[in-house]
Formats: sequence, structure tokens, C-alpha cells
Amino acid sequence: MNPHRSRGFEVLAVVFTFTLASWALAGPRASDSQGEETVRRVIQSGGISGWDDKELGRMGDAAAVDVAKFVGGDSLSEQHAGSVLTVIQIVTKNLLDT
Repeated sequence: MNPHRSRGFEVLAVVFTFTLASWALAGPRASDSQGEETVRRVIQSGGISGWDDKELGRMGDAAAVDVAKFVGGDSLSEQHAGSVLTVIQIVTKNLLDT
């Protein structure tokens, strides 16, 4: 057996393993429309589920953009303002934890 061919296969296997591991650790990303829908739903309903918490945590800075789209310069009710703060708190908590 050719030792150079075996070494090349080992290197390829290691690169593939690290690529797969980094992809798995990063986790899936929410699509833009899905993230925007989550932000809108959380702000309008005033409630948050574990699924929402997880998705908001993955959104990072994109959540701020979606909050700005939702608010759009309008004044917020007290309930909506509290929900906006909850969204921001979840996102920053997850950013600080990483």
C-alpha cells in the first residue's frame, strides 16, 4: 500500500471531521422570515416559549433588526415595550454566554 495515499486520506478524514463538528456546534440558523415572525409573535403576544427563547438566542444581532422593523418608529404600549426588552434580554444573555 502506498503510504502517501493513506496519509492523504487521513488528512481528508480529519478535515471532514472538524468541519462536521464545527457545523454541528454552530447549530441551525433561523431563516430571516422565521426570525422576524418569532420576534413579532413574542412582542405581540407578550409571552415566550422555550422554542422562541432558543430561536432568539440563535439570532444574535439580527433580532435587533427585526425589533426595529416591528417598532418602525411607532410608539409602543407598555406591554409591547416590556416584550421588546425581553427579546433584547434573551439575545444579549445568549451572546454573553458564548
